[in-house]
Amino acid sequence: MLRNFLDVLSIVILMMTNAKIRPLKVLIVAIVALFVGVHMGVEMYIHRDIVKPIENSQPKVWYFAYGTNMSTRYLSNVRHVGVYLSLPAYVLNYSVTLSERGLPGIEPAFALLTNELQSKAYGVLHQITVQDLKRVIHSEGTAYIIADVEVHDNNGNTYRAKTLVGTSQLQPPYQASKRYINILLEGATEHGLPLPYIHMLRETDMIYIPVLSEIVGTLIYLTVIVTSQ
Repeated sequence: MLRNFLDVLSIVILMMTNAKIRPLKVLIVAIVALFVGVHMGVEMYIHRDIVKPIENSQPKVWYFAYGTNMSTRYLSNVRHVGVYLSLPAYVLNYSVTLSERGLPGIEPAFALLTNELQSKAYGVLHQITVQDLKRVIHSEGTAYIIADVEVHDNNGNTYRAKTLVGTSQLQPPYQASKRYINILLEGATEHGLPLPYIHMLRETDMIYIPVLSEIVGTLIYLTVIVTSQ
């Protein structure tokens, strides 16, 4: 994605070399250069090495993640949440749909836990501190509310966990950004969720608009990073 982004920016800059108004050209090049610097800085920040938290006496809770928070990298490096233990898991009589309302046209939908009998909602069970759970809730904003669910792991164990449920559901068909789906795939693959579920994510209809997707994606990352402090 970054390669495509830089290719498009190179074309834009080459086109501007023929611009007749030099001050405007200089201004545009400066803005582009500034954004490229910010974009690359954010990418380096979120892809830095993950630091595992040191075991401590803080009260901990099980948190069931089914969206971008499945990814340990995203949860640790973007939301600043320490992950002590992670397990592939599922919730019965629910499914995960891309139906939480987002930004139309560019980041149109996010994952949502939806009631569905005889179904399984796959995700990742993270052990985090109570304080970090509050951090997750705060950084998610008003789009989600906290709920208690019964979660099962692959060994037949059952856990009481906290999760987030959406408040604004879209109607099908659902689409999500390429950026968002790639993070879901990262988390699902990292924790060994069922292959049919991973395949379903790969086949999801994704939205990607060169340059604009990078701009919006970078702004989303910055917003989450700041609100998670």
